[in-house]
Formats: sequence, C-alpha cells, structure tokens
Amino acid sequence: SVEGFLSPQRKSLFRPTSCSHSSVEHQGGTVDSTIEARLKDHFDLNLHNRTGLYRDWETYKSSLPRRKTKRGWLRLHELPHWGASGDLLHMAKQLHRRGGERYLVKYICSPSKTGKTCQHFSRATSPTTSLYLAFDNNGDRNFEVSPYTPSDDVMVAEEQGAAFAVECVRILLEEPDREGPHEVPRNDNPPAVERSQEVLSELLDRHLGKDSEILLHVDEHRRMCHRRTEAEYDPGAWFCGGAMEVLACRTRVVATYIEPPPLEPRGSSSRVSRDPVALPRIDVDKVMDYLATRHSISEKYPQLRFPQLKRARRDAERLLATLKAALCHGSRGKEGARSVAHAGV
Repeated sequence: SVEGFLSPQRKSLFRPTSCSHSSVEHQGGTVDSTIEARLKDHFDLNLHNRTGLYRDWETYKSSLPRRKTKRGWLRLHELPHWGASGDLLHMAKQLHRRGGERYLVKYICSPSKTGKTCQHFSRATSPTTSLYLAFDNNGDRNFEVSPYTPSDDVMVAEEQGAAFAVECVRILLEEPDREGPHEVPRNDNPPAVERSQEVLSELLDRHLGKDSEILLHVDEHRRMCHRRTEAEYDPGAWFCGGAMEVLACRTRVVATYIEPPPLEPRGSSSRVSRDPVALPRIDVDKVMDYLATRHSISEKYPQLRFPQLKRARRDAERLLATLKAALCHGSRGKEGARSVAHAGV
C-alpha cells in the first residue's frame, strides 16, 4: 500500500536537503543528511555484500547519473535537492501506482536542465533498489544498440528491443567495470518478447532476490536506437516499445526525455500504458536556506534573506509571493520564466 511505501523510515528519505555534500546540518536535534549520505545508508542496509554492481559502494556509486560541464563531470548525487517536500511525497504515490492488465510505464518530460534526472535520487531509496540506464548524456555509461537502426520488420524490431533491454541490464549488473560507452550488438535473430521477459526476471531474481522491489530509471529513452521522427512508419518505436514491455514486466519503470511520447507511437494498441508523473516544484525557501549555509555567499551578502512579514499589508504579501515565484521560475535557466504578473500570484 501507499501507506507502507511511505513508512516513517522511508518518509525520512524525502526530507529537504539544505547543506553541501560534504557536511550535515543539525536542525532541532536531528541530522538532515545529504543525498549521497542517504543513498550510502540505504546501500549499506539493503544492498551491500551482493555481487557485480552491488559488491561495494564505490562500484554502485559509479553507475549513478552525471553530467558534463565546463569544469568536468558533475555527479548529481553530490548536489542538494530543492524539490518541494509535499510534491516529492505526491510523486512517490504516483510512482507506487500499478497497472491493471497492461504494464505501466511512468514518464517525466521537461526541457533540458530542469531536473528530470535528479528525480532519480528523490525516489531511488524508496524501493528495495534502484537501477539507472542512460541512453545519452551520461559519458561512458551510455547504452545504445549497434548497428543503430532496427529491423524494418516491426515485429522483429520489437523483439530486438526486448533482447536489447535484457542485455543492457545484464551488463549493468554483471559487468560494472566494463569500459563504455556500451554498444550492444543488435540481435538479428531475437527470441520472442515473452522469452526475454523470462530471462530478465531470472536475471533480476538471481542478483536482487525474488521479492525485490526495483525502480528502473530509463533516461533519454528515445536515444536507444534510430527514430524516424517525421515518418508514421517507425520501427524504432517498436524497438523502444519492446524494450519497455520487457523492463516493465519485473520493475517499476520511469522513462525521462525532453519531449512527451507520441499518442500512437506504433499505430496500434500497445501492451504498455504510459502514466505521466509531475516534476516537483522548486522550493525557493530551501534554496535561500541553502545559500545561508554557504559562508562564501552569506558573508558577502548577509542581506540575502526573505523578509519575515508580520501583519503585513496585502500588497506586501503579494509582492513577496511574486518575488518567490520569479526566483523559482528564473532558477530553471533560459527555459524558465523571468517574471510573473503580480495579479496572477
């Protein structure tokens, strides 16, 4: 049940992060740990002493998302998370939803640099374990099929996608030291989708246990193979559909990309239903609290605080709300709004 999914121990994983990755903050006698510390605690408690990817913390940590910047690779689990706490709990409930007769794939879509991949950490410690598969923008940890174009026969393409997904998970679990990027050979004589589902279940049961609850984050999913974006006939859609169908048979899949999926990706009914998940809003108060803990900022700009309004006039409250909304949207970068109308707040 959702109530069990959000038990007191698991709810604590959604507490706001308001400090750097190298420290913890004491608030009211409790310790509010960083994202990395929470992941490490969960790993030690639930995943340590397994094989392959889970043989030790450093090996597992190397599989987590990262992004290329001008200063090098940025490890996202070392960053603070500023999502609104209520929104994070709502997202946990969304992720707990299960499908009926069809497999259910959750998806998140938003522009670049808006925090899609970071949501991996806000939810990664709630199920028994979490796996991350990236098909672009993750350096030598990317996966793609080779040759990049699936079969023109859509039924074969679907089976190729299913076999490809199984091999990606196998490499992730059993060959964590394998040098990437990972070009997975296209299977031109693939087994039926149902057989690939059986192989994946056996693989996950062997490494994580039959009762394991697994969240699988499929990042940049439309990049796993060539897609004909302008054509109605797209074998790549069947390839991706086969991959999703296999992954969703045993795990809770969350797919992320910059664009929403097409309404009818294959031109026919699918055995997989898509379920949209909302990104948490930025909590600008968390941002300001975080800045207050950064001495290089707080010493230079001690006035960088929101005013505490007591018995304020309605126009002052409206102005402060407008400022918070503008900061929230502006912090998303060029894609975010830079101002809002006072009357709309």
